Amino acid sequence: MVSTNTHTPHVVDKSPLTKLLKQNSIALEKYNALENQLIEDVKMVIEKRDTIELGRLIKRNHKLLFDELPSIFPPEIEIIQTEAEKLVDVLGFRTTGCGFGGNTITLIKESAIQFYKNICPNHL
Repeated sequence: MVSTNTHTPHVVDKSPLTKLLKQNSIALEKYNALENQLIEDVKMVIEKRDTIELGRLIKRNHKLLFDELPSIFPPEIEIIQTEAEKLVDVLGFRTTGCGFGGNTITLIKESAIQFYKNICPNHL
């Protein structure tokens, strides 16, 4: 797993997610219902130790988040996602950080660990 941070400056009470919580609870309810099913799928995949399917579910979760709550994404996330999709042995990519600043996780194959250590030695 590779983690990135865009270092996007943020203030919690002014974050896009905080604004969304105040303005559009229906969008969050819809997202939460969809994500709950996805979490159940992830649990089964983890029990089966199927990292390929886990990567697909992580990608699906990112897409769901982007489709349902696009306003919480800082623009840097698109750049990181585009670059992650080009890299060797990426299984899945997902934004994290609750819309407060642009953190990501990327699931990679074990065979790619040395590659990532070479390109980002301080971050793996």
